[in-house]
Formats: sequence, structure tokens, C-alpha cells
Amino acid sequence: MEEVVAEAGRPLFRLFYYIFRLILWLAWDLSVQIIGWSVGWFFLRIITIGNFPKYLVTEQERAPFGQALLVELVGLAIIGFITLVLYGLAFQ
Repeated sequence: MEEVVAEAGRPLFRLFYYIFRLILWLAWDLSVQIIGWSVGWFFLRIITIGNFPKYLVTEQERAPFGQALLVELVGLAIIGFITLVLYGLAFQ
């Protein structure tokens, strides 16, 4: 009986798998690539007086992988730092 239920539920499990993969992809694309790049790009442009990164904020896809990753991680670090500071101020 368990085999019948497992076989009948397999398409439903696959549907849930693909739904969660879509959510994961959207979360990665939105939070890391778009928001992280934008915040990191803005911060690094201010700190380096417009020298780094050489690509425009809309040219993320043209940037080399290492440079894009660096800018995105800097952006996420800035967001995390601001969150920690605001948390400390709000709940002291």
C-alpha cells in the first residue's frame, strides 16, 4: 500500500520540488544579484571616487564573475552591517 501512495505522490513531490527551486532562484537573483550589486556598486563608487567598478550599475552581466561577486558581497555586507547597527540601536 505504501508503494502505491509513494508512486501516486511522486508527481506532487516533483511539483513541490520545482516550486521551491523557483523560489530559491528568485531569492538568489533578487537579493544577491540585484540588491547586492546595486548597494555594493553605489558604495564602492563612492569610496573609490568613481573608479571601481568600471561597469555601469546596469551592466552587471558584462562584469567578470569575480568582480561581480566582490561587488555583490560588499553590498550584502553593507546591508548586514546596517541591519546590525539598527538592531543594536533599537533593542539596547
